[in-house]
Amino acid sequence: MRDLNGIRYKPSEKNKSLDHLIGKIISMKNYKVLILLIPWFFGCVMFVGAIALSNPILGIIGLIGMPILWFYLAYPEFALATTFSGHIVFVAVLDWINTPTNTQTTLVFFLSLSICYLIGGIVKNPLQLKITLQKPVVIIFGMFILWMLISWILMSFDNPVSIKKLSYIPLLMITPFIGGNLISKNQLNRFNIGIIILGIIISFIGIYQGKTLPNGRWVITQSVSPLFSYSLSFSAIIAIVSALDKKIIIKIFSYIYVGIAFYIILSSGSRGPLVAFVGGFILIIISGSSLRKKITYILVGSILIFIGVQIFKYIPESSMVRFESTINLFLNFNNQNINSEIFSRLYIWEEAINVWIANPLFGIGIGNFSIVAPDIITVHNFILETMVEMGFVGLVLFILFFIYVIKKLFIMNSDHKNETFYKVILSLFIMSIIKMSFSGQVQTALEFWLISGVIIGIPNNDSFDAPESNTGDI
Repeated sequence: MRDLNGIRYKPSEKNKSLDHLIGKIISMKNYKVLILLIPWFFGCVMFVGAIALSNPILGIIGLIGMPILWFYLAYPEFALATTFSGHIVFVAVLDWINTPTNTQTTLVFFLSLSICYLIGGIVKNPLQLKITLQKPVVIIFGMFILWMLISWILMSFDNPVSIKKLSYIPLLMITPFIGGNLISKNQLNRFNIGIIILGIIISFIGIYQGKTLPNGRWVITQSVSPLFSYSLSFSAIIAIVSALDKKIIIKIFSYIYVGIAFYIILSSGSRGPLVAFVGGFILIIISGSSLRKKITYILVGSILIFIGVQIFKYIPESSMVRFESTINLFLNFNNQNINSEIFSRLYIWEEAINVWIANPLFGIGIGNFSIVAPDIITVHNFILETMVEMGFVGLVLFILFFIYVIKKLFIMNSDHKNETFYKVILSLFIMSIIKMSFSGQVQTALEFWLISGVIIGIPNNDSFDAPESNTGDI
């Protein structure tokens, strides 16, 4: 018998059964045992909690949660897809059962999914974790996060905003990045399918119960941000690219979904998701397609434009006002009111640049922009946010990471056998950058860190189609 280091030894009769049991549990060939044990453990904990607290809801969550956890552990790529786009559905479900969305529910959502795709990914592709940790870019990524912590300790230790931003790092930066590194190409195909399915679910929710808030923003539920339409932009682009090589019936259903998603994106009044969708669509047209595919893409684009023109009268007036203000910005730039939403974004960026000029090397500290400019919540641009809060040091680390990802994209582009796959990944990457350029924060840019992890984790051309390293799906 061999130990974990491969050294032979002769166990005593007393320890044979124990060694056999431990070997069964930790053996990668028997990873199903681990995947089955975790959901049952979760269910037992929930049932004990239900009895102790006399709360039947916990018992119901345990019953529902066990098969869901099992599925996500067996297929970690779907856990990643749910992390990427599923929070909107989660919040909508909580809204239906009159359960408020708060920090605790959000933490449970992302923590549960992180456990599933990390454990499932490591067990199914154990060698990939070792390969990932040996890559130079992981050191750069680690140094970027370390500099955030140093910046917080030295410059913003007592700022509650900085503490909140740092709390996002483990589940919205580190685990998605590692999880993206761990899945194979076959799993990534299912990851794309998962995002499309979630997009279809979000579309049904939007059609069924879309509403206009008092502030004029159109949302699918009271608790979901108007920026939910980014998820529709991502899934619609994947559907367009993936449908080209499918049967005609799949193409028809895919393009119908894309049309519905496009309508909801317009109805939301969110300009960032619309820019991301248009940018991703233009990208797949110009990035190395055959003439037949380019013509198909152009036809699809023309149909979407026609649909957009026809449905403008059905779009909520509050959303139309937002688009009209964007057009007026470019037509009458010099006459814009500084209080208008778009012009105020330019004012925020100008203020951020002035703050960085005054503190160029180390920045002002994580979260401290809210102190320097108390009337501004966030910078609304990942480059400016990094410059202002982390200085030139943080910017250099981010640029080094970014260059490495771009380099891997060029390597992927040279593999012409996987053009469709490349287009999907490239589009998602560019769209995540567009989102970071207008909304959110560096620490909450989950899509960017996850897709970057996927790109970095993809082997070079000579092993691109290599199978998964273990026994496969269960």
